[in-house]
Amino acid sequence: MKTIKVIGIVTGSIIVLALIIVGVVWFMMSRPSKLTKNVTPVVANTAAAQSLDTKWQTFQDQIAQAATPTTVVVTQQVVDSSKPGTPVTVTVTQTEVRTPTAGIPISVTLTQEEVDSKINDGLKTVNLPPGLTIGKMNVNLTDGKLLLAATVRYSVLSGNAGMVASVDLVNGQPVITVTNIDLGALPFPQSLKDQLKNLIPQDALFQTNNSFQAHSIIIANGLLTIQGVTK
Repeated sequence: MKTIKVIGIVTGSIIVLALIIVGVVWFMMSRPSKLTKNVTPVVANTAAAQSLDTKWQTFQDQIAQAATPTTVVVTQQVVDSSKPGTPVTVTVTQTEVRTPTAGIPISVTLTQEEVDSKINDGLKTVNLPPGLTIGKMNVNLTDGKLLLAATVRYSVLSGNAGMVASVDLVNGQPVITVTNIDLGALPFPQSLKDQLKNLIPQDALFQTNNSFQAHSIIIANGLLTIQGVTK
């Protein structure tokens, strides 16, 4: 009888402990990242991602045009006094090749929908670590930064991840830097945070080249504008 009582106490303790663990996990999962509450949903689509590529192609074409020597036909009238009698006015046509000049202003403006769609398009080709899955990422452009939010599942843990990223100028080129990442109350390892910081496909998002010198980046009201000049 005493043995049965002990077994009952142990079993009851295990059940209570399991319930406590489940309760703690549920509580932690119900506390999402503080950053995600500031992110509004964005509908990603293929057309928007292609629109971003088209804008960068136009940008590249403008730079190429600025770097191409131009041939100009110059027509002017001069007085020819070499002939006897009254000098006459003749038309002279010359062809000049003008070399490119640096400092031509060029800018490109990307919309929130385009940036969101391009990032999500890039995530499809990212090789994620085993056990890690990422849901649809929402990207907002506001107040000089990028706000990002997505559902993250790692092993048996699942929660909402939020990130804040800035776009800085490094040697005249735009570079994304993740300045904050919040995975809520769940005990995700630091290695996971480091991996999430590198998920943004920068090369696809910013298709600039070394013939362009950016001097300002403006992020506000769902728009990201990069302004600069040709070198």
